Formats: sequence, structure tokens, C-alpha cells
Amino acid sequence: MGFLPMSRGVQVSAVRRVLLPAIIALLAGFLLTLLLYLYANPAEAQVTLPSGFNDKRVATMSKPIALAPTPDGRMLVTSQWGQLRVLDKNE
Repeated sequence: MGFLPMSRGVQVSAVRRVLLPAIIALLAGFLLTLLLYLYANPAEAQVTLPSGFNDKRVATMSKPIALAPTPDGRMLVTSQWGQLRVLDKNE
């Protein structure tokens, strides 16, 4: 019976040696990801457009997923919800 507690203590110590660095690494990775998300917001990034192009909001749509031009100059915009909008360049 005297051997069992010592053996169990060695097992617990070995588990702590293995798990503690893994938990610390996991928490550090989580914190780094959180910091990158908070400080590197791609929505605020500056975009340089080629000459002759401009950036203009042409429509407001919930969750757009695809955009396709038509031969007559209109644009077809689809949403995740299955909506299709036809945008005329003169609007």
C-alpha cells in the first residue's frame, strides 16, 4: 500500500509537467489571436485602387455573396438568403 501513493504522485507530477506547458501555449495562442483580431481590423484597411477606378456604394444588401456584370452594364447581386437584385448603372 505504501507504493501506491508514491506511484500516484509520480503520475500526477508527470501529467502536470506535460499539461501545464500545453495549457499555457494554448492560452498564449488564444490571446495572440484575440489581439490580432482586435488590432488588425481588415474593415479599416486602406485600399489603393488603380487609376480610372473609384470606390462607391451602389446598394445595401444583407450578406451579399456574388456579383456578376451583364452585357448591358447592369450588375446582378445575390445574397446568402437567395435574393437577387439587379442594379442599373444609372441608379
